Amino acid sequence: MIFCSQWTEFLAKKPVRGVNHPDDNVALAEARGTIGDYKLKSDVTYKANQEQRETTLKKYKELLWGRVKQYNIRYDFNVQVYNLRAEKQEIRAELDELKLQLEEIHNEIPVDQRKDAPAVRPSNETEFPENKFLITVEMKVEDATPVSKRSQMVIVVSPPADLDHHEKQVLSKKGTKFDGKDPGDLSLRDFEDLCGFSKNEKKDTPWESNLREKRLERKLFEQDDVIDMMMKKITYFDTKVQKLSSQRFQVDVDAKTMDVFMVTLHQELLILNEFEAKEDILQSKVNNKHTEVLDMKDIIEEINGQILELNGDNDRGQDRIKVIQTTFTQAVQDNKFYDFLRKVFRKKYKPPKIRKDDESSSSSSSSSTSTTSEDEDEGKSIDSRDFGFIKQDLNVCPKGCDQAIYDYTVKQRAQRHQIEIQIKEALKVIEVLKKDLEIQNKKVKLLEKDLQVCQDELEMHQREKQRKLNDVRCTVVLHLHQLQHLTPDNKASNIMDTLVFSAKCLTHLYKRVDELQVETEKLIKRHRNNIKHYTRMRSDCRYMTKRIKGLQEVITDHMKSKFGKIVDINEIEEAMLKRTFGKDDLHDLEEVLLKKIVHDLRLSMMDIKSMYINDLNFWSAEIVRVQKELTYALRYNTSQQELMTSLVKEKTELAQNLLSQGKKKQHLEGVADVVRRYGEENTKLEAVVEEQCRQMQELKEEIKLLKTKGMVLKAKEIRKEVVEEEETRMWEQLLGEEVEEEEQRKPFSTEIIIPTT
Repeated sequence: MIFCSQWTEFLAKKPVRGVNHPDDNVALAEARGTIGDYKLKSDVTYKANQEQRETTLKKYKELLWGRVKQYNIRYDFNVQVYNLRAEKQEIRAELDELKLQLEEIHNEIPVDQRKDAPAVRPSNETEFPENKFLITVEMKVEDATPVSKRSQMVIVVSPPADLDHHEKQVLSKKGTKFDGKDPGDLSLRDFEDLCGFSKNEKKDTPWESNLREKRLERKLFEQDDVIDMMMKKITYFDTKVQKLSSQRFQVDVDAKTMDVFMVTLHQELLILNEFEAKEDILQSKVNNKHTEVLDMKDIIEEINGQILELNGDNDRGQDRIKVIQTTFTQAVQDNKFYDFLRKVFRKKYKPPKIRKDDESSSSSSSSSTSTTSEDEDEGKSIDSRDFGFIKQDLNVCPKGCDQAIYDYTVKQRAQRHQIEIQIKEALKVIEVLKKDLEIQNKKVKLLEKDLQVCQDELEMHQREKQRKLNDVRCTVVLHLHQLQHLTPDNKASNIMDTLVFSAKCLTHLYKRVDELQVETEKLIKRHRNNIKHYTRMRSDCRYMTKRIKGLQEVITDHMKSKFGKIVDINEIEEAMLKRTFGKDDLHDLEEVLLKKIVHDLRLSMMDIKSMYINDLNFWSAEIVRVQKELTYALRYNTSQQELMTSLVKEKTELAQNLLSQGKKKQHLEGVADVVRRYGEENTKLEAVVEEQCRQMQELKEEIKLLKTKGMVLKAKEIRKEVVEEEETRMWEQLLGEEVEEEEQRKPFSTEIIIPTT
């Protein structure tokens, strides 16, 4: 039996010709939808997927995004222009300031050494067109106060006190030039010579001459520096203008291309809006037809399910009939009336005839009808000759036969008849369902034809819409490196006849070519391995064929030596079974053997469980013991963890207190130092106060002496003023509070509490 199940499983794995593996079907469907055979929109057989279908909503959304992009192209460039204009105003203001500096420099240098500043264009009103829309309101205010009576404020501006201005004032005075002789090192000249230089004030001194030359050189350098700075600013601005000007061409191209694209989108939107209403109607018709087809297929599947269920009931009824036959055979096979009882049991069921008015009523039942002839020859029992050729009444129990056995036979026959009636009724229902199934299949075919007609009409409408969409002109900006279709003379062919691919799609196609090449190599390698395996299997088959042929020859020789001729082993085995068990129904024997095998298997399973029951109990007790040990270990580890947590917490508190002790010690030392320093200062201040009091007392006595004109009066006692040392007392009070706080502080606890388990 095990060998038969393995052989059946092996045959089930055999591939069926014309039927693909489910995984292969999924991969094939994906390949058909995504790989190869790219249909162009201009193709007659082009059919867009549901995801690729162009709708008015999608096109309008694309149109809105196009408007945003169209606006952003011009807006971004205008923002750059406005920023450049503002920067131009700043540069113009800086150039004006530099020009004023250059004019001041020109006032101090000779005319022949002056350099002209670069030309600065004045501001133009056309650069600020928005000023035309500004509204200015002029309001006249009448002042009733006379001009003569207005208080005039005089603003006095003090001259700058820098060295350059002072130097300019000094050197701007007219005087005779110096004689030009080198005075040498002025620090080595005598004082009289130096004083002689200042006698003639109309003539420049060596210092003034030297200072004039240095100032002239400095002003010339400042002139070059200012001009160079102005040129750099002008060059920088011209560079930005040139860059923005070159960018303007690309912006202009993009803007015009976007304008043309917007026109294309408008045309496509109008076409889609024109076709969408009818397309929605056709699509709804297709959906309705498709729903009807699916509903009809559901009905067909339901009918098929009912037929399968009824066939299953019939199979189960046949199995019950076989069980009844087996039970009856086992019960009466040793009875001497076995042939008679078997005829009674095998009597066929005949339904009663329908009575008519012109016929006499008949009280005979279906069981009193003539017996049916048996299909195959039945072996006679040991007492069959007792009956002879006498016609037997199957409805009456013969003499010598046990009435209980006869009643049991009739009862089993009635059960068999009941099951057969159910089977016949089920067959009638199956016939009705099959007819209904044929009708439903015809309806499905008609609905599928209608669905195909609706789909064809929808596809024709979509192709017409796509044809009009294809007629819309599109503008695409291409570079020369994007043109790959060239003639042999390296010249581009007619652009209108070429196909424009997106770079992303083209890259995906090239990538797919590489993937297909790799897959092809894998398939070739797999095919070679399969060929080798197939060759090996053919050689194995030839070897097994030879082996089978040799074994058949050996079996034939053994048959001839034992039986004298070639016989069929299966027939011999079946004959032996018939002779041994006395029956011809081998299916019942197989069922009995299967039941015995199941019973033996259950007994063996029970024996195995009883065999290992002691081990199971031992390991169950061991698991309980280990679980208890694990519980105790967890409790102990928990207590240790809590102890460690408390110790770590106390250690942290001690460390924090130690850190605070150091800080407090430093604070107290600082307080003592401050007290000592302030005490010394207070002592000095007290001495100063006493000295001032003494001086004041002396002054008072002198005043009194002057008032009394020399008369000596009795001196009064002098009260010494006591100066309170508030600051010192404050620090002493603070020190006393800290000492009191240290005394009242609770000492740290060193006691460790160990938690109990």
